[in-house]
Amino acid sequence: MAFVIADRVRETTTTTGTGTITLAGAVTNFETFAANLSNSDTTYYAIVDNTNSDFEVGVGTFTASGTTLARSVIASSNSNNLVDFGAGTKDVFITVPASKIVVEDGSNNVAIGGTVTATAFSGSGAGLTGVDVVNDSTPQLGGDLDAQNNDIENVGLIESKAEAGIYGSSSSPVEFTVTVASKTSGHPYPSGGSSSGNAYFINGIESPAITLHGVDSTTSNSEYHYRFTLSSSDMSSHPFRLYLDAAKTTAYTTGVTTTSTYLQIAVTKDTPKILYYQCSSHGYMGNYAIVLGSTNFADGNITNVGDISLDSISPDATDINVAVSDNSATAFTIKQGSDNYLVVDTGNGGESVAIGTGVSGTAISIGHTTSETTVNDNLTVTGDLTVSGTTTTVDTTNTTIKDSLLELNSGATSNSNDCGIVIERGSTGDNAILMWDESADTFVVGTTTATGASTGNLTVTDGALQAGSLDISGDVDVDGTLEADAMTLNGTTITTTATLSTGISNGNVLVATSGVVDNDFLRVDGTSVEGRSASEVADDIGAATKGFATAMAIAL
Repeated sequence: MAFVIADRVRETTTTTGTGTITLAGAVTNFETFAANLSNSDTTYYAIVDNTNSDFEVGVGTFTASGTTLARSVIASSNSNNLVDFGAGTKDVFITVPASKIVVEDGSNNVAIGGTVTATAFSGSGAGLTGVDVVNDSTPQLGGDLDAQNNDIENVGLIESKAEAGIYGSSSSPVEFTVTVASKTSGHPYPSGGSSSGNAYFINGIESPAITLHGVDSTTSNSEYHYRFTLSSSDMSSHPFRLYLDAAKTTAYTTGVTTTSTYLQIAVTKDTPKILYYQCSSHGYMGNYAIVLGSTNFADGNITNVGDISLDSISPDATDINVAVSDNSATAFTIKQGSDNYLVVDTGNGGESVAIGTGVSGTAISIGHTTSETTVNDNLTVTGDLTVSGTTTTVDTTNTTIKDSLLELNSGATSNSNDCGIVIERGSTGDNAILMWDESADTFVVGTTTATGASTGNLTVTDGALQAGSLDISGDVDVDGTLEADAMTLNGTTITTTATLSTGISNGNVLVATSGVVDNDFLRVDGTSVEGRSASEVADDIGAATKGFATAMAIAL
């Protein structure tokens, strides 16, 4: 698509209305539009309707497939609007509207309202003059700008020559001439700092921004050298120095040589991206220097740069801080594609940090196998919690468990270990234990030297068990003393004076009366047992004492 002007192009049309016209062929001794224009080309046109005394001049867009011309009016008989052409034959031809012609006026001046495009400019005498670039906010150069030893003023930026082979060396540095003069309103810090009211002028320009060059692929040099030359008096009164900030908080001295008349710096890729030149005795006399090819931002900030691609971030003995905006719903996000792996939410009242929530099934590992991870606030686990370590220590005042069942020794494949609860007693004595004794197949309460880390068959010293009541459905085996304030046997309270209500029978207990001594005979009398001597027994049964007693003794 191009804009085309051609001579002797004239056709007819019978199209009516205000829309696109169809071309009907060339007038005698003229050429067609198709012979001079390609599809979608534009041109200036004129349409003349001699029958109805109408005309129209405008910009037309040619379509080759239908040999048509779309109309955009510039001037017309219809108050410069599209003409609604009637029936009849009209002439259509390429022309140049009067409003689009550039001519030299009587004073030899040419006025152009739009953009001039040219492959070259030439002139005589002093050359091309009067070109206004002041109001061009985005001037562009296709090649080098040669000032021919003339000053370029008020540009705010000085850049050393960057062509291969002319970077400054240690013996032949690129030189800047520095002078000191009164500060003007055009200074980057017009009202700040300098108690003397002075400013640095570099190559005649008041405190410009400067570009220096670090190492790149243009040359094989390992560093480039730049010298800032001052008179001895200016240097002594206003020492020229380099800093990492305009406020001169931190001086920069790496690769810097200072004498009574100049400061020279060797610039490498490790030189900070931005340096500030200032007077060491007065504030804000200078400006800053940008180091091209540097990879070191020092302590400077990076703002409004769009996307940053990094392989790694390494600290230079200081903290790495990632500052995020306040009250922003998604202030900081680490993601892969659309999957969020880390989201820092600083929304007002909804602050949160989410890890891996946007990626289902993503494993999250915290800490090293030998490191210690501390959670300093409440921790809520909505899924299962699995602790695979050797020891789990809960250092709390109270532990509350909502589960109705607590399982110990889960997953055991054998029953070789005693299992229970060990209570540490400190200096009081051995630990207390309530456990299941696997070897005895019984519960044991007592004391032990074992701890929660012990395994196997534990040694336990029997201890006391205190209970408000004890209901045992099976047998009771008491190896020691059974002590009770009261006992009931089959509904009968047993005391030291209890007697049987009936004779010796199932459910009754024989109770011996007093007087039963060693070597006596026992006589059961109804519900009582009493002691009797041999003579008393003989009398009781009416027999001789000696013989019967012997017989009774043998019988018994």
